[in-house]
Amino acid sequence: MPQLNQWATWTALITPFTEKGVVDLSSLELLLKRQEEAQNGVVLLGSTGEGLALDKATRRAVLNHACALDLSIPILVGVDGFRLQDVLAWMEECEELPIDGFMLVTPIYARPGKHGQLAWFKELLNASQKPCMLYNVPHRAGCDLHLDVICELKDHPNFWAIKEASGSIETFEMFCNEAPNLRLFSGNDDCIPDRAHGLVSVMGNIWPQEVNAYVKERSTQEVWKKAARLANQCNPVAAKRILYTKGIISSDYLKPPLSSKDGGDLSALSEVEEQLGIGRLKEVLQ
Repeated sequence: MPQLNQWATWTALITPFTEKGVVDLSSLELLLKRQEEAQNGVVLLGSTGEGLALDKATRRAVLNHACALDLSIPILVGVDGFRLQDVLAWMEECEELPIDGFMLVTPIYARPGKHGQLAWFKELLNASQKPCMLYNVPHRAGCDLHLDVICELKDHPNFWAIKEASGSIETFEMFCNEAPNLRLFSGNDDCIPDRAHGLVSVMGNIWPQEVNAYVKERSTQEVWKKAARLANQCNPVAAKRILYTKGIISSDYLKPPLSSKDGGDLSALSEVEEQLGIGRLKEVLQ
């Protein structure tokens, strides 16, 4: 897994659609090229990519197009759900493509305890032929990734990294202490703990170059907290609205139950971009 260890900045990429809800492959290519230019790894079809709202054919079309671009950046594929056989079948299908790894989220809705989580992740890690990042996101999944699961699986050859998005520094430190050989990534744009190896970012969709610099510099400027609050409103709603406003994607359409009307207040966008040294015209012309 040394190749993946070179990447500190990952963008949880949105999935762009036309106004009719069909994947906009031209916009997808532009988004991926922007990440390649910034040298950010990408996570496709995670929660920011609306992966659960897409049927298998649509998800496969997204991956086929991304892989056909022969990018110089790594691609992780989001894996979520709660029907084990469906999840395993999807991973097997993905293994046919030149992807670089998987991001495995804590099983949603069912809220399994440590024994259920252990059995679940063991099945997925055993089935994978690629490095895996386990994803702790309790506000979406309904439960925390159990520390005992990390302790039990930390030496599994396919267990490469953790994305910690609970917002708890204490949880981050516990994971670091119990599994020092794993890569630990922050899943919160407004916080990169001292021991984090990097960031899996939503605002990287909007400002890929700047976020890459932010991660390298571990900037503590207040503007990054403002940018994070702006980009993460009802994620991925605000990110899509901003990208559409800036002319980077053709539509801010989201799959139900999400709606672009829930994107929150974007009135601070100009102020944030001015503080980041970004002009709207510059972004549109890239």
